[in-house]
Amino acid sequence: MMQWFALYTKPRHEKKVFLALQERQYETYLPLEMRRRQWKDRVKMVEFPLLPGYLFIRFDYRDRFEILPLPGIVRIISFRGEPAPIPDWQIETLKIIIAGGGKPEPEPWQQIGQPVSVIDGPFSGASGVIIEKRQASRLVVQIDGLRQALSVEINRSDVKPI
Repeated sequence: MMQWFALYTKPRHEKKVFLALQERQYETYLPLEMRRRQWKDRVKMVEFPLLPGYLFIRFDYRDRFEILPLPGIVRIISFRGEPAPIPDWQIETLKIIIAGGGKPEPEPWQQIGQPVSVIDGPFSGASGVIIEKRQASRLVVQIDGLRQALSVEINRSDVKPI
């Protein structure tokens, strides 16, 4: 059964692992963000992983022994010895937010909050949890398999409770 999983990589190996998995025809996702980097002689915009050390892959867990030996992969994320699949809707929501031009920020894992669906605006179709932060409403997208979350600013009128 094909499911999304998070892979933990060696430091700064996310892009290399991503390309190696794509060459082997696996469905992968590596959320990236642009950051300004300055060197002595120049300034440049550079892509960095949004979640350093992690990337997502969709595969049948029984095929894990074909994936794990690839250089740069440390392990498949699991909790209490059990693999931690990530629901398809969470990956799709992450893709919608990144494509919609949101500027997600890492957030602590949230256990409480109102689940919502975005009904209007550039993030329409995404689902997540609303929190209040510094006087601004933010949509938090939790990625269960990683025990991580990302947030993006959103208008309260653009969401409805699930």
